[in-house]
Amino acid sequence: MTKRERSLVSVLVALAAISGLIYYFNNRTTSSASSTVSVDGNYTPISVENPSLRLDLLEGLQHVEYKGSHRNIFSETPPPHVPTPEEIKKAAANAPPVMPPQPAPPPAIVVNVKFYGYVDDARTGARRAFFTNGEDIFIAGIGDMLENRLRVTRIGNDTVELMEVSSSRRTTIPIEQDAHP
Repeated sequence: MTKRERSLVSVLVALAAISGLIYYFNNRTTSSASSTVSVDGNYTPISVENPSLRLDLLEGLQHVEYKGSHRNIFSETPPPHVPTPEEIKKAAANAPPVMPPQPAPPPAIVVNVKFYGYVDDARTGARRAFFTNGEDIFIAGIGDMLENRLRVTRIGNDTVELMEVSSSRRTTIPIEQDAHP
């Protein structure tokens, strides 16, 4: 912006400010505090027969309870729907029966051994499974016990079924390729 344009803009801003001040001072109204109020006619007080306080009426008002809808009067949302007795009966007839809660299923059986293979005995045809628990290796056939609480009930090609002796619950563990180093 050149020097001439800047000076022209500053002159225009000054003229606008001056014209605004002139308009403000010419169109101002006088304050209402300086105006006087006159009362025409004679003042007559209201006639009261008994000016004493009615405590019996005030006592009755202290025990009044609000029974309307408790909604925010400053909110634009409509008040909540109050169901009629017919609607309540209809909803009760259509409601599903209340079922007692089902007991929680028993916790899963914790098995500390890993199944990592099996072998078929050529002479007897019996199958034996190989289990490991860290460095320990166990060989068990059908009917044998593991960890003094689990009985081997079935040996498949890729799973072994175990039964917990104390509760007769069953679990199946899959074969693990890298169970033993």
